[in-house]
Amino acid sequence: MKLTMNTNNNDGEKKCFVVMPFGKNKDEKKWYRAWYQEVIEPSVTDAGYTCILAAQEEQPGAINDEIRYHLAKDHMVVVDLGGIEPINEPNPNVMYELGIRHAFDMPVVLMAWEGQIIPFDVSNQRIITSERHPINFSDTRKKLKNFIKAAEDGNYYRPMEAVKRATLLENASSSLTEENVLHVLIDEIQNLQRKFSHNSVYKRPKLPSFKNTLWKSKAERKKYYELYLLAGCDQKNWSKILSIKIDQSFIDKCQSWDDEEWMSFFMQECDHINDQEKFELDKSSFHPRFEEIIQKVQEELPQQPWPKGTHTKIIKKLGITTSQYQRSVSILINRGIFKRQEDGILYDDE
Repeated sequence: MKLTMNTNNNDGEKKCFVVMPFGKNKDEKKWYRAWYQEVIEPSVTDAGYTCILAAQEEQPGAINDEIRYHLAKDHMVVVDLGGIEPINEPNPNVMYELGIRHAFDMPVVLMAWEGQIIPFDVSNQRIITSERHPINFSDTRKKLKNFIKAAEDGNYYRPMEAVKRATLLENASSSLTEENVLHVLIDEIQNLQRKFSHNSVYKRPKLPSFKNTLWKSKAERKKYYELYLLAGCDQKNWSKILSIKIDQSFIDKCQSWDDEEWMSFFMQECDHINDQEKFELDKSSFHPRFEEIIQKVQEELPQQPWPKGTHTKIIKKLGITTSQYQRSVSILINRGIFKRQEDGILYDDE
């Protein structure tokens, strides 16, 4: 095994050891080196660490004492589980080195491909995932820096914690008084509360979205898109609503919602999405008979292409607000009754 190190050992410097595969042939080695130089190294440096890389041959179990020293002593470790393609399993050496770092209960950050199948042993941990295309490099660098900073603050997975807790409680139950055992339990509960109340990038597990859980079919998305418009929400944020992450408890709750409850949800989410834009809901859009307004707008609209001034005339004639009219037209277009029209030109939209 060959080992290449950054030998800068100034006192007080923070070191980050990088664990990653390095390829079996010339092309693979070139790809991994580029990934390291373009994404990992600049992120680690930007986070305030000296980046240390061990370049090794593809030999299972080829871990020497110098690598183990870095895994046990360096302030931070970044572990890349990704192969050349998302379908590749994590490198055995990489998994072994990750296990060593876990045993020391020290800060570690994990990376992998977007969509990669992660081994069960580490699948419950927070992992930075990306498609590893140059267009995604900038976002991945930002994520990696944020994860390093979070781990630096103590927010990283500690598999040995459970062992320590079990040992502590077992010893307490066998050798301490009932009152002391109670104190141990209280301390443990408080530690768990602090862990889960801490707002960090490690807090939320990877969850499915509306698009791939509740609204799988085009018809379902179409229905909720109409409700979204009725709730007074901006069309441009619909894609953000589709990507909202949800857990099973929310799925169980919202499946029985009526239209009014969905409208309320959309309002809250758009308030969150548009908090910097000071989003204000047009309360007049919540007409109790909105479907009736849509029907009237449909009856008033002439054959396309609509001549100039059509919209203003209809708004004035029906006595409705501009937002109500715009949402009505959007829903009619979404239903396929009319086509999208811009500057007198009609477009067929899927």
